[in-house]
Amino acid sequence: MSDTSFYQDGFMDLTGYSLERAALDEKWDALVESSPQGTLFSTSLFLSCLQKNKPGTWYCKKNNQIVAGLVVTESPDGLDSVADDLIIYGGLLFKPKLKEQSDAQSISEKFRISAFIAEELEAVYQKIFLSMSPNIDDLRPFLWHNWDKSGSKWNFDLRYTSVHDLSKLDPNGPIDTNPVYLGASKSRRQQIRYGIKKRVVGEKSSDVKRFLELYKMTFDRQNEPQAGLMENALGITINKILDNGMGEMYFSSAADGRLGSAAVFGWDNKRAYYLYGANDPSCRNEHTGSMVLWYAILDLASREIKSVDMEGINSPLRGHFKLSFGGNIVPYYHLSLKGLSNK
Repeated sequence: MSDTSFYQDGFMDLTGYSLERAALDEKWDALVESSPQGTLFSTSLFLSCLQKNKPGTWYCKKNNQIVAGLVVTESPDGLDSVADDLIIYGGLLFKPKLKEQSDAQSISEKFRISAFIAEELEAVYQKIFLSMSPNIDDLRPFLWHNWDKSGSKWNFDLRYTSVHDLSKLDPNGPIDTNPVYLGASKSRRQQIRYGIKKRVVGEKSSDVKRFLELYKMTFDRQNEPQAGLMENALGITINKILDNGMGEMYFSSAADGRLGSAAVFGWDNKRAYYLYGANDPSCRNEHTGSMVLWYAILDLASREIKSVDMEGINSPLRGHFKLSFGGNIVPYYHLSLKGLSNK
């Protein structure tokens, strides 16, 4: 650990903490499942889908006892912690609060863990990127890093996602009492009604090849050819999610049988996530894009999934589309730092 005076002289004791590599095994997945910050993206299954980069998983220990986990994606040479389009949330994973802990004790413990990691990562990586879970609510240790001296400072990039509460949604109830429908914009409600009237067909599918064809068509139309570089990773990820019962793929087709839209959702023990979507522009007037998400949301509610994260509203086009379904806007952060490691 670096010799940062801000945390010394009795203010904050960081002795006894260590950072150790963690294997992607059942022990790791148990931590992810129990942690309030644990998500599908931090599971061993999801991290094993990385193609361009590699997973970097760590245990933070205090006196040799695990108190938290840390998830990053590493560059192929292991020198840097980098962003990867496949991993939406990672970063810190705290263990649940102990019954005997007061709120103040829990806050202080998480603060110390964060302060230690904010310092220790400088010695591990040359460049550092962390994508924090929305359930991280205290970033002061990163803000205060090198507070009273010159040195690297953490950069903060504020991001947003939209989260729907499905706990009161009756998938078999009338549409005019459905909370997601009632929370949607007037135009989105109209498109859902039109889709029902036009007899757009919603179904579950395992045809990953067909999804990838539609996905490529979507991004070619948006002049984003680099998205094609993700196709191999997407195919591997979707197949693993479906094969392990950790998600579902939905198709919506026009009444004449043309596949118009597809959506992939994954889930963990806390919520579902809208992972990937694709659309055929020739079916735009059939409203298959609205209907595939409507069908998916009803199916997720029937599985007693209590909430769904729509996964990012950080560009005007995608943000407008996702927020037209309503939901609660939730912030999260990307953090970055140039480290000191010369390994």
